[in-house]
Amino acid sequence: MVKKTVLQTYSFREGLRDGLPIALGYLTVAFGFGLTAVQAGLYPLTALILSLINETSAGQTAGLSVIAAHGTLIEMALTQFIINLRYSLMAISLSQRVDASFTVPSRRSSIRRSICRAA
Repeated sequence: MVKKTVLQTYSFREGLRDGLPIALGYLTVAFGFGLTAVQAGLYPLTALILSLINETSAGQTAGLSVIAAHGTLIEMALTQFIINLRYSLMAISLSQRVDASFTVPSRRSSIRRSICRAA
């Protein structure tokens, strides 16, 4: 008997169902950002592009504040850097909790094995 992997037993429909709550949360944040951006004087297309090129909602909201205040590119870059610095801090914190055997080469090989099993 062949043991099925998680990818084989988990259906697409179940993934949609499980992801619905977070999708609804993101939808409300996106809708709020769009309203705020248009109220700040941006065109809807500009607000959409700003949403597409930003990784975080905190970054796009802060970027909107800098744009609305007619800030410089240096202010924008510094604001984005400080906001996204939190990911470095999260990574440092997480690295203290992983097992010592969890190295980059072992992660790559485990990813390859799981891809080969799924195929």
